[in-house]
Amino acid sequence: MLELYWHCLDMDQVGQRFVVESLNELKQLLKNPLVEVELNPVPLSTKAVQIVESELQKAPQQTEEPFQAYRRAISQNLSRPEWSPLVVYCKPDSELATAARKQMPAAYWGCTVGSTLSAVYRLGNKYILWHEILHLFNANDCYPPDDPNRGPTCELPNCIMQYAPTKKTVGEWPFLCQKNIKRIKDRSEKQNCD
Repeated sequence: MLELYWHCLDMDQVGQRFVVESLNELKQLLKNPLVEVELNPVPLSTKAVQIVESELQKAPQQTEEPFQAYRRAISQNLSRPEWSPLVVYCKPDSELATAARKQMPAAYWGCTVGSTLSAVYRLGNKYILWHEILHLFNANDCYPPDDPNRGPTCELPNCIMQYAPTKKTVGEWPFLCQKNIKRIKDRSEKQNCD
């Protein structure tokens, strides 16, 4: 089973409903043949929300890795099982989104650091939300970094791990390439053994 925490930072009910519905849809898709993995998305606890929001509302640190700095700051106040992996859905002008774009200029819509923290700041695009979540479970990008708009580099023309996935470019399930299915399944098996 893949455990996932989620949080909406400074979002209204519409944003929260979008995240819940998108997570439930992804949960159902991952159960399908090909992947057959259980996803358990849960909101952060009240204690974790207070700490995470306190950190994420601070201005980004003056460092080459300001997005990583948020991850480190949260880790200093919460044990990893209390908050990670975490996807944060936030506004494009949030401090977290600003830090992500500063650290990774090509991260226009979302950013993930390792297997702990993702931020999604392209509102209303479930494919970008799913793309960043799948990074938390070891999925790799399927596009060349020097020419991301060229299209997927895997066997699937509609792979969700392409650059800037949308309904038009991803479409209906299945949209996960074999190498990323294997990586996600391996992550699920590893979590079940821990």
